[in-house]
Amino acid sequence: MKGSVTMKSHFFGNNKQTGWIDVREIACLNCNGCRQYRYRQCENAAFCGHVRATGVVKKRGGREHAAETRLSHRVQQDGLRRAKRVQAGMLIGSECTNEAEPCIVSVALDNERVWTDRDASIRADSCWMGRITVGMPFIRARKCQKGTDGLMYSTTECEFNMGSEDVRVVDMEHEEVKVRRSSRNAVASNVKTFTMSKKALDKLKERCWQPLDS
Repeated sequence: MKGSVTMKSHFFGNNKQTGWIDVREIACLNCNGCRQYRYRQCENAAFCGHVRATGVVKKRGGREHAAETRLSHRVQQDGLRRAKRVQAGMLIGSECTNEAEPCIVSVALDNERVWTDRDASIRADSCWMGRITVGMPFIRARKCQKGTDGLMYSTTECEFNMGSEDVRVVDMEHEEVKVRRSSRNAVASNVKTFTMSKKALDKLKERCWQPLDS
């Protein structure tokens, strides 16, 4: 994409710098410069305004460096090293491609294993960050749902394959919430609830959001 025009005729262009875009007050697509995507050579700059670089902040607090983080060899290698410490029952923080929920907390269901042809025959080969292929290390995990206060997490029925390179925090500090069970309850719930350490959650967010050059 070279650029786009809004309903108010503002013009936004891709300047290939993370967190920045080129902006003009009015879109000019008629002069010789703009027709050839040379917007800084616009013949109508006195009317349309000059191109200026403007920083971008996502409205919902999303990540500005997500793609860079996920493709970083160093970040992936750190994830592979952390995954070897995972044991069944640990709470793990991992990165996710879903920008509405870029980092998730899960309960490890087993230790790290390597994906085999047999795994592919009995369960889906998808994971939160893409697909798992034969020979890739992974962890089977159960996703936790965040509560309204931001620190309370509860287990869900969602089990998934976590690629080892996506692990960001291992053995997250927490306290399990003991739920009082009434004798009148006919069905016992298997849901577990945890109060997470704010420090552990901050570390997870930092490792999923933080620019690589900081």
